[in-house]
Amino acid sequence: MRHRRHTAFAIAAAASLAAGLAAAPAVAEEGYGTGQEQAAPRAEVSSAKLDQFVVALERVHSIGNQASAEMEQSRDMEEAQQIQQNAQGQMIEAVEEAGLTVDEYNRIAQLMNSDPEVQERINSRLEERS
Repeated sequence: MRHRRHTAFAIAAAASLAAGLAAAPAVAEEGYGTGQEQAAPRAEVSSAKLDQFVVALERVHSIGNQASAEMEQSRDMEEAQQIQQNAQGQMIEAVEEAGLTVDEYNRIAQLMNSDPEVQERINSRLEERS
């Protein structure tokens, strides 16, 4: 049960950032969403990068939860969009403060969703932190 909760948490947090950043102009200019990441050969992810990813993942998840709660309380669409934009900026900062670029974070998130070994390594780290 705990394993599934961590997996769902990890996937949701990664999806939050990837979906939120898909619209960010700076990320789009860097080639996000062009399919370049998917065409690249599968690379090994170092333990250090996974540790950084888990720190960022937890923070991104927290920011996403807070933003969702605030958006539910918002009075209109404009306010909700502002909350979402602020959350996206905070998510980018969280990823960078963890020592990753947005591209690295998204690449690891994609690997987490497609590679059971990477997913297990991330889940193990999440369990250790809880």
